[in-house]
Amino acid sequence: MIFFSLTISLDSKGDEFPWVQQILFQDTITWIVTNEGLYKIIQKKNRVIQWTKELNSASNIYIDSKNTIWVTDFGNGIYINKSDKWTLIQNDTVKHIYNIYEYDANIYALASLNNEMRYLRWDNGKWKEITTFNPPNQNGKERAYGLVVNRNGIYSANSFYDDSKRDWIDNFYRFDFEKWHMLKQGVKNFYFDKKNNIWMFFFGFHSDKIEVNNAIVKIPHGELIQHYDVDRNGTPWILTKNGLFFSYSNNQWIKRNDVINPVQNSSLKFWVKNEKELWVGGYAYVAYFLNNQWVELSFLTPQPDHEEPEDESDADQSKSITENYKWGVINDVDGYSNLRKSPDSKSEVIAKILTNFKFKYYEDNKTDWWKVETERGTTGYIHKSRITAL
Repeated sequence: MIFFSLTISLDSKGDEFPWVQQILFQDTITWIVTNEGLYKIIQKKNRVIQWTKELNSASNIYIDSKNTIWVTDFGNGIYINKSDKWTLIQNDTVKHIYNIYEYDANIYALASLNNEMRYLRWDNGKWKEITTFNPPNQNGKERAYGLVVNRNGIYSANSFYDDSKRDWIDNFYRFDFEKWHMLKQGVKNFYFDKKNNIWMFFFGFHSDKIEVNNAIVKIPHGELIQHYDVDRNGTPWILTKNGLFFSYSNNQWIKRNDVINPVQNSSLKFWVKNEKELWVGGYAYVAYFLNNQWVELSFLTPQPDHEEPEDESDADQSKSITENYKWGVINDVDGYSNLRKSPDSKSEVIAKILTNFKFKYYEDNKTDWWKVETERGTTGYIHKSRITAL
């Protein structure tokens, strides 16, 4: 198995690192939602890699059947993208939207307004309220984890702060288009598979479990769930706190020995693109697994107006490679350059550095391969023709 890095420098506010909240796939495009905004990554067949920061703030992304992109920005509004043009809607109704969902060519939203959970439908360019929900014994503190609409009603997993119990209460509800029903307590999230079975996920202190139509699906022995996702075939996957991946097939969990977790990180989540490709993301970290290898995309704070090296007059002129580094960026039409383990074109690739990412490099007047060090501390060699000084 091969592991190598693909490094991206992302803007961040203050001294904080971005952390990944959601990843969504659209053909050759991968959308990444972080606490610092929405990023678009394009990987083409000719391996040219392009990435852009689309929005400076985002909370959740949804793409409907017409390829309209809906991005919630909790506390601000909702962005809608048609034909590569972003439009921001801002009003009290959409200021606190949690989730978007499409059913029967209609777009639905779950929002919070005036201490109530409100369920909306997009109707001729405006949001129309379908119903509201306000459980007893809660003081306006709420969280939403999921939204599904089908012919049987609106399904929602919500968490409310119960004043009487002084604790958060997780419940699974259904609105049958007439009234609300509480279906199950303790549900953190859920989804419907292609056979319309309801999968419910429960996370708690050493009490993780999964139910399908109220029948318990046992978690792999000795494991606790860190995160789950569902592939395009409706098959559930889980990442455990021991860093193991499992997929569910023929009523049993299959340990994915071909997928080795690249990092042990309690904040790590994952998203399955297909049977052979999955992505992980967490605090200052995102990577994807494809062709039996991990490719890491490092979300980094931007360097300051690069610090200057020591006065070169103090360097030992007898050495071919200067001990004083300089700042540079990649000069490559492919949008990235390979960082190799040794100063040789046939050497192992240990990282890929994208255009506009700043790195340290050390000139060597005796070779065409110069030593490079990324912000994460990965050290290797790049041909000098691929380096442009800052």
